[in-house]
Amino acid sequence: MRAEFLLPSGIAVRKSDGALFISDEAAQRIRELTPTGEVHTIAGSGKLLPTGLAVQGDYRDGPARIAKFNRPAGLAIARDGSLYIADSLNGCIRRLSKNVVTTVAGKCSGTKAPSLPRAVDGMAQAARFIDPRGLAFDSTGNLYITDVGGGLRRLSRSGIVTTIPLKNSSDRELLGIAYADGSNPVVVATSPTTVAPYHPSTGTDDLVHYLTEGLRPFGEPNAIAAIDTRQFLFTDLRAQGIRYLRLPSPPFTLVPYTRLIAGSVDAATGLAGHRDGSLRQSKFNSPMGIAIRGNDAYVADAGNRRIRRITLPHFRVSELGLDEAYPVDKNHYEIALIGPSETFYDSLGDDSMCAQLEDVLNESHRLNRPVRCHSIRVDAASVPRLADYIENVFPTERMDAVIMYVVPWQPVVEPTSLRPNTSFWAVPVAEGTVAFRAQVENILKSLAPSRTSLSIVWSYLASDVSDTEGLVARERPSVLYPEPLTFMLPNETAHNIFAQYTAAFHGLPVRQYDLYEDVVKYEEGPDPIPIYESSDLHFNPRGHAFLARNIANGLLAEGFPAMPQ
Repeated sequence: MRAEFLLPSGIAVRKSDGALFISDEAAQRIRELTPTGEVHTIAGSGKLLPTGLAVQGDYRDGPARIAKFNRPAGLAIARDGSLYIADSLNGCIRRLSKNVVTTVAGKCSGTKAPSLPRAVDGMAQAARFIDPRGLAFDSTGNLYITDVGGGLRRLSRSGIVTTIPLKNSSDRELLGIAYADGSNPVVVATSPTTVAPYHPSTGTDDLVHYLTEGLRPFGEPNAIAAIDTRQFLFTDLRAQGIRYLRLPSPPFTLVPYTRLIAGSVDAATGLAGHRDGSLRQSKFNSPMGIAIRGNDAYVADAGNRRIRRITLPHFRVSELGLDEAYPVDKNHYEIALIGPSETFYDSLGDDSMCAQLEDVLNESHRLNRPVRCHSIRVDAASVPRLADYIENVFPTERMDAVIMYVVPWQPVVEPTSLRPNTSFWAVPVAEGTVAFRAQVENILKSLAPSRTSLSIVWSYLASDVSDTEGLVARERPSVLYPEPLTFMLPNETAHNIFAQYTAAFHGLPVRQYDLYEDVVKYEEGPDPIPIYESSDLHFNPRGHAFLARNIANGLLAEGFPAMPQ
Protein backbone atom coordinates (compact mmCIF):
# COMPACT_ATOMS: atom_id res chain seq x y z
CA MET A 1 0.00 0.00 0.00
CA ARG A 2 1.33 3.43 -0.96
CA ALA A 3 1.86 5.89 1.92
CA GLU A 4 -0.19 9.10 1.91
CA PHE A 5 0.34 12.54 3.42
CA LEU A 6 -2.13 15.32 4.10
CA LEU A 7 0.21 18.32 4.19
CA PRO A 8 3.93 17.49 4.54
CA SER A 9 5.77 20.51 5.82
CA GLY A 10 9.00 20.20 7.82
CA ILE A 11 11.72 17.74 6.91
CA ALA A 12 14.98 16.66 8.58
CA VAL A 13 17.67 14.08 7.81
CA ARG A 14 19.31 11.77 10.34
CA LYS A 15 22.96 11.66 9.28
CA SER A 16 23.73 8.31 10.86
CA ASP A 17 21.53 6.32 8.48
CA GLY A 18 19.89 8.84 6.14
CA ALA A 19 16.37 8.40 7.51
CA LEU A 20 14.00 11.29 6.78
CA PHE A 21 11.58 12.74 9.33
CA ILE A 22 8.55 14.64 8.07
CA SER A 23 6.01 16.76 9.89
CA ASP A 24 2.58 16.16 8.38
CA GLU A 25 0.90 19.38 9.49
CA ALA A 26 -2.69 18.68 8.58
CA ALA A 27 -2.49 15.13 9.93
CA GLN A 28 -0.96 16.35 13.24
CA ARG A 29 1.66 13.62 12.94
CA ILE A 30 5.38 13.01 12.60
CA ARG A 31 6.34 10.48 9.95
CA GLU A 32 9.58 8.65 9.20
CA LEU A 33 10.77 7.65 5.74
CA THR A 34 13.29 4.88 6.29
CA PRO A 35 16.36 4.31 4.09
CA THR A 36 14.54 1.30 2.62
CA GLY A 37 11.63 3.50 1.45
CA GLU A 38 9.02 2.69 4.10
CA VAL A 39 6.86 5.37 5.73
CA HIS A 40 5.85 5.02 9.39
CA THR A 41 3.95 7.28 11.75
CA ILE A 42 6.18 7.71 14.80
CA ALA A 43 4.26 10.34 16.77
CA GLY A 44 0.88 12.03 16.85
CA SER A 45 -2.74 10.93 16.88
CA GLY A 46 -6.28 12.05 16.14
CA LYS A 47 -9.13 11.31 13.75
CA LEU A 48 -9.84 12.97 10.46
CA LEU A 49 -12.37 15.77 10.47
CA PRO A 50 -15.50 15.21 8.33
CA THR A 51 -13.84 17.08 5.47
CA GLY A 52 -11.23 14.35 5.26
CA LEU A 53 -8.55 17.00 4.78
CA ALA A 54 -7.21 17.48 8.29
CA VAL A 55 -7.11 16.24 11.87
CA GLN A 56 -8.19 18.48 14.74
CA GLY A 57 -5.13 19.94 16.47
CA ASP A 58 -4.62 19.48 20.22
CA TYR A 59 -1.91 19.09 22.84
CA ARG A 60 -0.77 16.06 24.81
CA ASP A 61 2.63 14.85 25.97
CA GLY A 62 3.34 11.20 26.64
CA PRO A 63 3.78 8.02 24.60
CA ALA A 64 4.49 9.05 21.02
CA ARG A 65 1.55 7.30 19.34
CA ILE A 66 -1.05 9.01 21.55
CA ALA A 67 0.67 12.41 21.75
CA LYS A 68 -1.12 15.34 20.11
CA PHE A 69 0.17 18.28 18.09
CA ASN A 70 -1.33 21.40 16.55
CA ARG A 71 0.27 21.95 13.13
CA PRO A 72 3.80 20.61 13.71
CA ALA A 73 6.17 22.44 11.38
CA GLY A 74 9.98 22.62 11.49
CA LEU A 75 12.11 19.67 12.63
CA ALA A 76 15.69 19.33 13.86
CA ILE A 77 17.74 16.41 15.12
CA ALA A 78 19.86 16.92 18.25
CA ARG A 79 23.29 15.39 18.78
CA ASP A 80 21.79 12.67 20.98
CA GLY A 81 19.46 11.64 18.14
CA SER A 82 16.25 13.04 19.62
CA LEU A 83 13.89 14.87 17.28
CA TYR A 84 12.82 18.43 18.10
CA ILE A 85 9.51 19.68 16.74
CA ALA A 86 8.22 23.22 16.30
CA ASP A 87 4.59 22.77 17.39
CA SER A 88 3.51 25.95 15.66
CA LEU A 89 -0.10 26.57 16.69
CA ASN A 90 0.54 25.23 20.17
CA GLY A 91 3.30 27.82 20.48
CA CYS A 92 5.94 25.50 21.97
CA ILE A 93 8.89 23.24 21.22
CA ARG A 94 8.45 19.48 21.65
CA ARG A 95 10.94 16.62 21.73
CA LEU A 96 10.52 13.04 20.56
CA SER A 97 12.95 10.67 22.24
CA LYS A 98 12.65 6.96 22.95
CA ASN A 99 9.03 6.95 21.74
CA VAL A 100 7.98 9.64 24.22
CA VAL A 101 6.96 13.23 23.41
CA THR A 102 7.77 15.96 25.94
CA THR A 103 7.54 19.74 25.92
CA VAL A 104 10.99 21.33 26.24
CA ALA A 105 10.27 25.05 25.83
CA GLY A 106 7.24 27.32 25.89
CA LYS A 107 3.73 26.77 27.17
CA CYS A 108 1.60 24.75 24.77
CA SER A 109 -1.83 26.30 24.31
CA GLY A 110 -3.69 23.24 23.02
CA THR A 111 -6.93 23.98 21.18
CA LYS A 112 -7.27 27.36 22.93
CA ALA A 113 -5.04 30.04 21.50
CA PRO A 114 -3.66 32.49 24.06
CA SER A 115 -5.64 35.72 24.20
CA LEU A 116 -2.58 37.94 23.89
CA PRO A 117 0.26 35.88 22.38
CA ARG A 118 3.64 37.48 22.87
CA ALA A 119 7.26 36.42 22.90
CA VAL A 120 8.76 36.02 26.37
CA ASP A 121 12.39 35.16 27.08
CA GLY A 122 13.66 33.28 30.11
CA MET A 123 13.95 29.72 31.37
CA ALA A 124 12.58 27.21 28.87
CA GLN A 125 9.35 26.40 30.74
CA ALA A 126 8.59 30.07 31.45
CA ALA A 127 9.43 31.30 27.96
CA ARG A 128 6.70 31.96 25.42
CA PHE A 129 6.62 31.61 21.65
CA ILE A 130 4.06 33.08 19.26
CA ASP A 131 4.26 30.79 16.23
CA PRO A 132 7.49 28.75 16.06
CA ARG A 133 8.20 27.46 12.56
CA GLY A 134 11.84 26.64 11.79
CA LEU A 135 14.44 24.80 13.89
CA ALA A 136 18.19 24.37 13.50
CA PHE A 137 20.87 23.15 15.91
CA ASP A 138 24.33 24.65 15.88
CA SER A 139 27.49 22.61 16.39
CA THR A 140 27.45 23.11 20.17
CA GLY A 141 23.84 22.09 20.77
CA ASN A 142 22.07 25.46 20.88
CA LEU A 143 18.70 25.39 19.11
CA TYR A 144 17.79 28.33 16.86
CA ILE A 145 14.10 28.97 16.28
CA THR A 146 12.23 31.19 13.83
CA ASP A 147 9.15 32.47 15.66
CA VAL A 148 6.63 34.25 13.43
CA GLY A 149 5.96 37.55 15.17
CA GLY A 150 8.69 36.90 17.70
CA GLY A 151 11.77 36.98 15.47
CA LEU A 152 14.90 34.87 15.82
CA ARG A 153 15.01 32.96 19.12
CA ARG A 154 17.61 30.67 20.68
CA LEU A 155 17.18 27.85 23.20
CA SER A 156 20.58 27.39 24.81
CA ARG A 157 21.99 24.08 26.03
CA SER A 158 21.35 25.30 29.57
CA GLY A 159 17.64 25.74 28.83
CA ILE A 160 17.35 29.52 28.46
CA VAL A 161 15.36 31.15 25.64
CA THR A 162 16.59 34.50 24.30
CA THR A 163 15.55 36.69 21.39
CA ILE A 164 18.37 37.67 19.04
CA PRO A 165 17.89 41.22 17.71
CA LEU A 166 18.69 41.49 14.03
CA LYS A 167 19.95 45.02 13.44
CA ASN A 168 19.81 44.79 9.66
CA SER A 169 16.38 43.23 9.38
CA SER A 170 13.09 44.65 10.62
CA ASP A 171 11.20 41.63 9.31
CA ARG A 172 9.86 39.53 12.21
CA GLU A 173 7.91 37.13 10.02
CA LEU A 174 10.77 34.65 9.97
CA LEU A 175 9.92 31.19 8.63
CA GLY A 176 12.79 28.89 7.70
CA ILE A 177 16.21 28.51 9.27
CA ALA A 178 19.49 26.72 8.58
CA TYR A 179 22.84 26.50 10.32
CA ALA A 180 26.17 26.03 8.54
CA ASP A 181 29.34 25.29 10.47
CA GLY A 182 32.80 26.46 9.49
CA SER A 183 35.46 29.02 10.32
CA ASN A 184 32.71 31.64 10.33
CA PRO A 185 29.53 29.72 11.23
CA VAL A 186 26.27 31.26 10.11
CA VAL A 187 22.58 30.96 10.97
CA VAL A 188 20.39 31.95 8.02
CA ALA A 189 16.71 32.76 8.57
CA THR A 190 14.16 33.37 5.82
CA SER A 191 11.02 35.44 5.52
CA PRO A 192 8.72 36.02 2.52
CA THR A 193 10.88 38.98 1.48
CA THR A 194 14.34 38.52 2.97
CA VAL A 195 17.12 36.20 3.97
CA ALA A 196 18.88 37.19 7.19
CA PRO A 197 22.33 35.68 7.90
CA TYR A 198 23.38 35.86 11.56
CA HIS A 199 26.95 35.15 12.70
CA PRO A 200 26.99 33.66 16.22
CA SER A 201 30.74 34.08 16.64
CA THR A 202 30.51 37.86 16.26
CA GLY A 203 26.87 38.53 17.15
CA THR A 204 26.41 40.42 13.88
CA ASP A 205 23.90 39.97 11.10
CA ASP A 206 23.54 40.84 7.42
CA LEU A 207 20.53 41.41 5.20
CA VAL A 208 19.93 39.78 1.86
CA HIS A 209 16.89 40.92 -0.09
CA TYR A 210 15.68 41.49 -3.63
CA LEU A 211 18.83 43.35 -4.69
CA THR A 212 20.45 40.33 -6.32
CA GLU A 213 23.10 40.00 -8.96
CA GLY A 214 21.65 41.02 -12.28
CA LEU A 215 18.43 42.02 -10.47
CA ARG A 216 17.20 38.45 -10.76
CA PRO A 217 13.92 37.58 -9.10
CA PHE A 218 14.60 36.60 -5.52
CA GLY A 219 11.38 34.65 -5.07
CA GLU A 220 9.53 34.06 -1.81
CA PRO A 221 11.80 32.11 0.54
CA ASN A 222 10.22 29.57 2.87
CA ALA A 223 12.37 26.72 4.23
CA ILE A 224 16.12 26.73 3.75
CA ALA A 225 18.95 24.16 3.89
CA ALA A 226 22.69 24.73 4.01
CA ILE A 227 25.23 23.35 1.57
CA ASP A 228 28.01 25.27 3.31
CA THR A 229 28.46 28.71 4.88
CA ARG A 230 27.94 30.49 1.54
CA GLN A 231 25.64 28.22 -0.42
CA PHE A 232 22.04 27.36 0.40
CA LEU A 233 18.87 25.98 -1.14
CA PHE A 234 15.45 27.37 -0.30
CA THR A 235 11.91 26.52 -1.30
CA ASP A 236 10.41 29.36 -3.32
CA LEU A 237 6.65 29.65 -2.96
CA ARG A 238 6.38 32.33 -5.62
CA ALA A 239 8.22 30.41 -8.34
CA GLN A 240 6.90 27.03 -7.11
CA GLY A 241 10.35 25.57 -7.09
CA ILE A 242 13.75 25.24 -5.45
CA ARG A 243 16.17 28.13 -5.60
CA TYR A 244 19.94 28.16 -5.15
CA LEU A 245 21.36 31.02 -3.06
CA ARG A 246 24.95 32.16 -2.76
CA LEU A 247 25.61 34.81 -0.12
CA PRO A 248 27.81 37.84 -0.78
CA SER A 249 31.48 37.63 0.12
CA PRO A 250 33.02 41.11 0.32
CA PRO A 251 35.23 42.39 -1.16
CA PHE A 252 34.85 39.91 -4.03
CA THR A 253 31.06 39.93 -4.30
CA LEU A 254 28.75 42.49 -2.73
CA VAL A 255 25.34 41.17 -3.78
CA PRO A 256 23.70 37.74 -3.46
CA TYR A 257 23.25 35.38 -6.36
CA THR A 258 20.12 33.28 -6.84
CA ARG A 259 18.98 30.90 -9.50
CA LEU A 260 15.96 28.62 -9.79
CA ILE A 261 17.38 25.11 -10.13
CA ALA A 262 14.18 23.05 -10.06
CA GLY A 263 10.52 23.69 -10.71
CA SER A 264 8.56 25.67 -13.27
CA VAL A 265 5.16 27.33 -13.38
CA ASP A 266 2.94 26.35 -16.29
CA ALA A 267 3.39 29.07 -18.91
CA ALA A 268 -0.17 28.75 -20.20
CA THR A 269 -2.06 28.76 -16.92
CA GLY A 270 0.44 30.32 -14.51
CA LEU A 271 -0.32 27.48 -12.10
CA ALA A 272 1.85 25.07 -10.19
CA GLY A 273 1.64 21.36 -10.82
CA HIS A 274 3.35 18.02 -10.47
CA ARG A 275 5.88 16.61 -12.85
CA ASP A 276 8.99 14.51 -12.34
CA GLY A 277 11.89 14.55 -14.75
CA SER A 278 14.68 17.02 -15.44
CA LEU A 279 15.17 19.82 -12.92
CA ARG A 280 14.12 22.55 -15.35
CA GLN A 281 10.98 20.73 -16.46
CA SER A 282 9.87 19.53 -13.03
CA LYS A 283 6.84 21.04 -11.30
CA PHE A 284 6.01 21.56 -7.63
CA ASN A 285 2.98 22.80 -5.74
CA SER A 286 3.71 24.82 -2.60
CA PRO A 287 7.09 23.29 -1.75
CA MET A 288 7.67 23.72 2.00
CA GLY A 289 10.44 21.90 3.88
CA ILE A 290 13.82 21.03 2.43
CA ALA A 291 16.78 18.98 3.65
CA ILE A 292 20.04 17.87 2.04
CA ARG A 293 21.51 14.37 2.19
CA GLY A 294 24.71 13.88 0.25
CA ASN A 295 24.14 14.84 -3.37
CA ASP A 296 20.36 14.87 -2.99
CA ALA A 297 17.86 17.38 -1.65
CA TYR A 298 14.51 16.21 -0.27
CA VAL A 299 11.49 18.50 -0.52
CA ALA A 300 8.18 18.36 1.30
CA ASP A 301 5.94 19.18 -1.68
CA ALA A 302 2.93 20.18 0.40
CA GLY A 303 0.39 20.89 -2.33
CA ASN A 304 1.16 17.60 -4.06
CA ARG A 305 1.24 15.71 -0.73
CA ARG A 306 4.52 14.11 -1.66
CA ILE A 307 8.16 13.95 -0.69
CA ARG A 308 10.31 14.70 -3.72
CA ARG A 309 14.01 14.02 -4.31
CA ILE A 310 16.28 16.29 -6.34
CA THR A 311 19.67 15.19 -7.58
CA LEU A 312 21.74 18.31 -7.19
CA PRO A 313 23.95 19.73 -9.93
CA HIS A 314 27.53 20.56 -9.11
CA PHE A 315 27.83 24.11 -7.79
CA ARG A 316 31.07 25.82 -8.72
CA VAL A 317 31.91 28.61 -6.29
CA SER A 318 33.92 31.10 -8.28
CA GLU A 319 34.46 34.14 -6.10
CA LEU A 320 37.02 33.07 -3.55
CA GLY A 321 39.82 31.72 -5.65
CA LEU A 322 40.57 28.05 -5.96
CA ASP A 323 37.63 25.79 -5.16
CA GLU A 324 38.45 23.34 -2.36
CA ALA A 325 36.53 20.68 -4.27
CA TYR A 326 39.10 20.95 -7.06
CA PRO A 327 42.57 20.83 -5.47
CA VAL A 328 45.42 21.48 -7.87
CA ASP A 329 47.46 18.40 -8.77
CA LYS A 330 49.90 17.16 -11.39
CA ASN A 331 47.36 14.85 -13.01
CA HIS A 332 45.46 17.74 -14.59
CA TYR A 333 46.27 20.66 -16.84
CA GLU A 334 45.22 23.43 -14.46
CA ILE A 335 43.72 26.64 -15.86
CA ALA A 336 42.61 29.73 -13.93
CA LEU A 337 39.93 31.90 -15.56
CA ILE A 338 39.94 35.28 -13.81
CA GLY A 339 37.70 38.26 -14.49
CA PRO A 340 34.91 40.54 -13.20
CA SER A 341 31.42 39.50 -12.13
CA GLU A 342 29.97 39.21 -15.63
CA THR A 343 32.39 36.39 -16.42
CA PHE A 344 30.98 34.08 -13.78
CA TYR A 345 27.47 35.37 -13.33
CA ASP A 346 25.87 32.01 -13.95
CA SER A 347 28.46 29.61 -12.57
CA LEU A 348 26.48 26.45 -11.92
CA GLY A 349 27.42 23.00 -13.06
CA ASP A 350 27.68 22.01 -16.71
CA ASP A 351 26.62 25.37 -18.14
CA SER A 352 29.31 27.34 -16.34
CA MET A 353 32.10 28.87 -18.39
CA CYS A 354 34.71 26.65 -16.76
CA ALA A 355 32.80 23.47 -17.60
CA GLN A 356 32.52 24.50 -21.24
CA LEU A 357 36.19 25.46 -21.43
CA GLU A 358 37.14 22.07 -20.05
CA ASP A 359 34.99 20.29 -22.63
CA VAL A 360 36.37 22.12 -25.67
CA LEU A 361 40.02 21.92 -24.59
CA ASN A 362 39.73 18.23 -23.73
CA GLU A 363 38.02 17.52 -27.07
CA SER A 364 40.91 19.21 -28.89
CA HIS A 365 43.39 16.56 -27.65
CA ARG A 366 45.94 19.39 -27.65
CA LEU A 367 46.89 18.74 -24.04
CA ASN A 368 48.39 15.60 -22.56
CA ARG A 369 46.34 15.74 -19.34
CA PRO A 370 42.65 16.32 -18.56
CA VAL A 371 41.90 20.04 -18.23
CA ARG A 372 40.59 21.43 -14.96
CA CYS A 373 39.36 25.02 -14.87
CA HIS A 374 39.27 27.22 -11.75
CA SER A 375 37.14 30.37 -12.03
CA ILE A 376 38.12 33.39 -9.97
CA ARG A 377 35.92 36.42 -9.87
CA VAL A 378 36.55 39.94 -8.59
CA ASP A 379 33.50 42.22 -8.69
CA ALA A 380 33.90 45.49 -10.60
CA ALA A 381 37.56 44.62 -11.03
CA SER A 382 39.96 47.02 -12.72
CA VAL A 383 42.73 45.58 -14.84
CA PRO A 384 45.29 46.46 -12.12
CA ARG A 385 43.23 44.51 -9.55
CA LEU A 386 43.18 41.43 -11.76
CA ALA A 387 46.89 41.81 -12.38
CA ASP A 388 47.57 42.19 -8.67
CA TYR A 389 45.63 38.99 -7.92
CA ILE A 390 47.55 37.02 -10.53
CA GLU A 391 50.94 38.33 -9.39
CA ASN A 392 50.29 37.54 -5.72
CA VAL A 393 48.44 34.21 -5.93
CA PHE A 394 49.73 32.14 -8.81
CA PRO A 395 53.44 32.20 -8.08
CA THR A 396 52.58 30.08 -5.02
CA GLU A 397 49.46 28.27 -6.31
CA ARG A 398 50.64 26.04 -9.15
CA MET A 399 48.79 26.73 -12.39
CA ASP A 400 49.58 25.72 -15.97
CA ALA A 401 47.71 28.59 -17.60
CA VAL A 402 45.97 31.82 -16.60
CA ILE A 403 43.26 33.38 -18.76
CA MET A 404 42.47 37.02 -17.96
CA TYR A 405 39.00 38.15 -19.12
CA VAL A 406 38.79 41.89 -19.95
CA VAL A 407 35.71 43.98 -20.84
CA PRO A 408 35.44 47.63 -21.97
CA TRP A 409 34.13 49.16 -18.78
CA GLN A 410 37.11 48.02 -16.70
CA PRO A 411 39.61 50.74 -15.73
CA VAL A 412 43.01 50.09 -17.23
CA VAL A 413 44.69 52.36 -14.69
CA GLU A 414 43.57 53.55 -11.27
CA PRO A 415 45.06 56.99 -10.63
CA THR A 416 43.49 58.77 -7.68
CA SER A 417 42.47 61.60 -9.96
CA LEU A 418 39.94 59.39 -11.72
CA ARG A 419 36.67 58.33 -10.23
CA PRO A 420 36.29 54.61 -9.36
CA ASN A 421 35.40 52.21 -12.16
CA THR A 422 36.44 54.65 -14.86
CA SER A 423 36.36 52.82 -18.18
CA PHE A 424 39.12 52.21 -20.73
CA TRP A 425 38.40 55.33 -22.78
CA ALA A 426 38.56 57.67 -19.78
CA VAL A 427 42.34 57.29 -20.17
CA PRO A 428 44.12 58.28 -23.41
CA VAL A 429 44.81 55.13 -25.38
CA ALA A 430 48.52 55.83 -25.64
CA GLU A 431 48.78 56.20 -21.85
CA GLY A 432 46.58 53.16 -21.27
CA THR A 433 48.54 50.86 -23.56
CA VAL A 434 51.81 51.77 -21.85
CA ALA A 435 50.27 51.11 -18.41
CA PHE A 436 48.60 47.86 -19.49
CA ARG A 437 51.76 46.53 -21.15
CA ALA A 438 53.72 47.27 -17.97
CA GLN A 439 51.14 45.32 -15.94
CA VAL A 440 51.34 42.37 -18.33
CA GLU A 441 55.13 42.40 -18.20
CA ASN A 442 54.97 42.26 -14.39
CA ILE A 443 52.50 39.35 -14.59
CA LEU A 444 54.78 37.43 -16.94
CA LYS A 445 57.74 38.04 -14.67
CA SER A 446 55.83 36.69 -11.66
CA LEU A 447 54.65 33.62 -13.59
CA ALA A 448 57.99 32.81 -15.22
CA PRO A 449 59.43 30.64 -12.39
CA SER A 450 56.40 28.35 -12.48
CA ARG A 451 56.28 28.41 -16.33
CA THR A 452 52.62 29.41 -16.25
CA SER A 453 51.28 30.74 -19.55
CA LEU A 454 49.13 33.89 -19.82
CA SER A 455 46.23 34.51 -22.20
CA ILE A 456 44.02 37.59 -22.52
CA VAL A 457 40.44 37.43 -23.75
CA TRP A 458 38.73 40.63 -24.94
CA SER A 459 34.96 40.65 -24.46
CA TYR A 460 32.20 43.23 -24.83
CA LEU A 461 29.42 42.90 -22.29
CA ALA A 462 29.25 43.99 -18.66
CA SER A 463 26.54 43.59 -16.04
CA ASP A 464 25.12 47.13 -16.10
CA VAL A 465 24.92 48.36 -19.67
CA SER A 466 25.45 52.08 -20.24
CA ASP A 467 26.94 54.34 -22.87
CA THR A 468 30.38 54.12 -21.27
CA GLU A 469 30.48 50.38 -21.74
CA GLY A 470 30.79 50.57 -25.50
CA LEU A 471 27.58 48.78 -26.38
CA VAL A 472 24.77 49.88 -28.68
CA ALA A 473 21.28 48.41 -28.69
CA ARG A 474 18.96 47.86 -31.60
CA GLU A 475 15.59 46.20 -31.87
CA ARG A 476 14.37 43.77 -34.48
CA PRO A 477 11.59 41.18 -34.71
CA SER A 478 12.35 37.52 -34.18
CA VAL A 479 10.64 34.45 -35.58
CA LEU A 480 10.95 32.65 -32.27
CA TYR A 481 10.14 35.76 -30.22
CA PRO A 482 7.42 37.86 -31.96
CA GLU A 483 7.89 40.81 -29.62
CA PRO A 484 10.76 43.12 -30.55
CA LEU A 485 13.86 42.20 -28.58
CA THR A 486 16.83 44.34 -27.71
CA PHE A 487 20.04 42.77 -28.98
CA MET A 488 23.40 44.13 -27.87
CA LEU A 489 26.15 44.55 -30.43
CA PRO A 490 29.71 45.49 -29.50
CA ASN A 491 30.45 49.10 -30.28
CA GLU A 492 33.05 49.34 -33.03
CA THR A 493 34.79 52.06 -31.05
CA ALA A 494 35.45 49.63 -28.21
CA HIS A 495 36.66 47.05 -30.71
CA ASN A 496 39.07 49.54 -32.25
CA ILE A 497 40.43 50.53 -28.83
CA PHE A 498 40.90 46.89 -27.89
CA ALA A 499 42.76 46.37 -31.19
CA GLN A 500 45.29 49.00 -30.15
CA TYR A 501 45.80 47.29 -26.79
CA THR A 502 46.16 43.95 -28.56
CA ALA A 503 48.86 45.36 -30.81
CA ALA A 504 50.72 46.69 -27.77
CA PHE A 505 51.38 43.14 -26.58
CA HIS A 506 53.06 41.95 -29.78
CA GLY A 507 56.39 40.43 -28.93
CA LEU A 508 55.25 39.24 -25.51
CA PRO A 509 54.53 35.53 -24.86
CA VAL A 510 50.79 36.17 -24.46
CA ARG A 511 47.95 34.44 -26.32
CA GLN A 512 45.07 36.81 -27.11
CA TYR A 513 41.58 36.37 -28.48
CA ASP A 514 38.97 39.02 -29.30
CA LEU A 515 35.31 37.93 -29.13
CA TYR A 516 34.08 40.81 -31.28
CA GLU A 517 33.58 38.91 -34.54
CA ASP A 518 31.96 35.97 -32.71
CA VAL A 519 29.35 38.15 -30.99
CA VAL A 520 28.56 40.21 -34.10
CA LYS A 521 28.26 37.13 -36.30
CA TYR A 522 25.91 35.49 -33.82
CA GLU A 523 23.69 38.53 -33.28
CA GLU A 524 23.48 39.33 -36.98
CA GLY A 525 22.77 35.72 -37.87
CA PRO A 526 19.31 34.38 -38.71
CA ASP A 527 16.99 34.54 -35.71
CA PRO A 528 19.49 34.28 -32.85
CA ILE A 529 18.20 32.87 -29.59
CA PRO A 530 18.89 35.44 -26.84
CA ILE A 531 22.13 34.82 -24.98
CA TYR A 532 21.43 37.49 -22.34
CA GLU A 533 19.29 37.51 -19.22
CA SER A 534 15.81 38.98 -19.65
CA SER A 535 16.09 41.08 -16.48
CA ASP A 536 19.38 42.69 -17.48
CA LEU A 537 22.23 42.11 -19.89
CA HIS A 538 24.34 39.57 -18.12
CA PHE A 539 24.86 36.52 -20.26
CA ASN A 540 22.41 33.73 -19.56
CA PRO A 541 23.48 30.05 -19.34
CA ARG A 542 23.30 29.73 -23.13
CA GLY A 543 25.42 32.85 -23.42
CA HIS A 544 28.06 31.48 -21.10
CA ALA A 545 28.29 28.30 -23.13
CA PHE A 546 28.59 30.46 -26.26
CA LEU A 547 31.34 32.60 -24.70
CA ALA A 548 33.37 29.76 -23.27
CA ARG A 549 33.35 27.61 -26.39
CA ASN A 550 34.38 30.56 -28.56
CA ILE A 551 37.10 31.53 -26.10
CA ALA A 552 38.50 28.00 -26.06
CA ASN A 553 38.38 27.60 -29.87
CA GLY A 554 39.79 31.08 -30.38
CA LEU A 555 42.75 30.47 -28.08
CA LEU A 556 43.39 27.10 -29.70
CA ALA A 557 43.48 28.81 -33.09
CA GLU A 558 46.06 31.24 -31.67
CA GLY A 559 48.31 28.38 -30.61
CA PHE A 560 47.14 27.74 -27.03
CA PRO A 561 48.77 26.50 -24.89
CA ALA A 562 51.91 28.58 -24.95
CA MET A 563 54.77 28.57 -22.47
CA PRO A 564 56.57 31.75 -21.41
CA GLN A 565 59.77 32.46 -23.23
